[in-house]
Amino acid sequence: MATVLVAGASSGFVAPKAHMETFSGANAKVGIRVLRPQVIKPEMTAFSGMTLGTHATVKVDAVTGAPRIISGDLLEAREMVSPSTESDYVSQALRYVDAHTTALGVTASDLELNHAATLIAKDVQFLKFNVRRDGLIVKDAVVDFRFKHGRLAEVNNQSYTEAKPDTREALANLDQAAEKSVKATSLEPQGEVYRVVAADHGYQLVRVAQYAAVSQDGQRFGVQVEEATGKVFEIRPTEFYMSGAAKGSVYARTYYQSTAQVMPYRDLNLTYSGGKVTTDVNGSFSVADGAKPKLSGFDGTYVTVVPDTGKKVTASGGNTDGVWSVIFEKDSSAEPSEDKNMAQSMLYYHVNKIIDYAKNYIHPSWFDEKLTVNANLDQTCNAYWDGSSLNLFSAGDGCANTGLVSDVYYHEWGHGLDQNTGGIDDGAYSEGFGDTMSLMMTHSNIIGLGFIVADGSGVRDLKDLKVYPDDTGEVHDEGQIIGGTFWDLFTGLKAAYGEDKAGDLLANFALKSIYTATKYTDVYDALLVIDSANLKSNHGPNFCIINKAFTRHGLAKADKSCK
Repeated sequence: MATVLVAGASSGFVAPKAHMETFSGANAKVGIRVLRPQVIKPEMTAFSGMTLGTHATVKVDAVTGAPRIISGDLLEAREMVSPSTESDYVSQALRYVDAHTTALGVTASDLELNHAATLIAKDVQFLKFNVRRDGLIVKDAVVDFRFKHGRLAEVNNQSYTEAKPDTREALANLDQAAEKSVKATSLEPQGEVYRVVAADHGYQLVRVAQYAAVSQDGQRFGVQVEEATGKVFEIRPTEFYMSGAAKGSVYARTYYQSTAQVMPYRDLNLTYSGGKVTTDVNGSFSVADGAKPKLSGFDGTYVTVVPDTGKKVTASGGNTDGVWSVIFEKDSSAEPSEDKNMAQSMLYYHVNKIIDYAKNYIHPSWFDEKLTVNANLDQTCNAYWDGSSLNLFSAGDGCANTGLVSDVYYHEWGHGLDQNTGGIDDGAYSEGFGDTMSLMMTHSNIIGLGFIVADGSGVRDLKDLKVYPDDTGEVHDEGQIIGGTFWDLFTGLKAAYGEDKAGDLLANFALKSIYTATKYTDVYDALLVIDSANLKSNHGPNFCIINKAFTRHGLAKADKSCK
């Protein structure tokens, strides 16, 4: 029987043509609404209210004609003083808005900086602003500013200011509709926002009340209710799942057909009679003579592993010629796919590994917070990110302990990064981004190798061709559109540069673009900015490789300059 990745206990996401990902189950009746505007590149050398440089281009909304992507040699950017701090970039962005209020449809006072989605790197600098109308956040609206080497290179204007406001009166008893929608046992109001919906000849705003809900079976949802009608507008799962999956023993990737290796535990807390000591990046530490160190569970500076079933791993230090060693050894009596102690070791090692690797490209504040990883939960065939922690399941029902398959928590960690760099708006993009994090760490098209015990199979293959918009639907399947695009991008880069350089470029593209791409249909233009060498052209050194990968999956049009 085929195994798929599901979201929560209520799975089966199906998206109709309106770009709303729906899911079935005992409670859920409505899904996630994602607005993806179609943009076109008309032949124009000027745009009303906007001065364009010789090499600048404007892509407009195919329905309303509003400018969506302004990129290239932006004349106003030439006059700007080279920025150095986040506030400098914000000032430049807002000055650009004030100079183009008529064209963009927004003023600086309409915008609110999303600090979590701010990236100030050496090569690119990204700012994301949320949009307010009538004092309310417009949930679907953002304006992104993309700088290249300190110069404004692109503006992604999804402000939807042409959308008509919602002037209808709000009904009473909206709480009852939210509670009924998921058979909630608890309900917490979360304020109101505007949502943007497509209309016959443009867009409209709908005012919705938001709730955090817990259903009878313990699932957590975000529920939105249309204030004027009492109809449920959206039900969004807030637990993001993957299913289908000192020194110590770890597997390089997965238990399946693999031999454990002894690897150092970085930033790990050890105890001894005089207190506590923390290892360095190489797993080394120093204690006073006679102070016997001990491992009492995997708790460190950046990661703490909490076993839900089984015991915390313990190990006492041994002294050989004046050198202490604290070594965790795998349980030779345990089935490789079930070893609850090894799962704790794997989780501590690999979650630290992906955090450390990602720091080479970005450094959100989330990386400096301690991340809780719950191991060996008394459930099977799944794993999920719940908004604050990673959660991995025990073995059973034909599935391995998901703590023994690093692909799984690379994927789930990707949900955490997504949430902490601007927020998960497009569920399919989030799932595809999670798969891309696994690809980034393993360089493999198979996601979840070893998830199924019988044959070691995974849960998805990024080689399976998924094309937008034909394959929109179930949220994980749809995520393969962008996940598969990144796989094709990686293979194209690998053919050009070799695996190591391709992996470096892939990580740089994926990790930086998450700050400024709200939906997977935004990723192409963001990557062109990251790749571009200057502001006069978005044809960077890897333009044709990028264009070919995204064109194959329906996310770009083939460029004539690429053979």
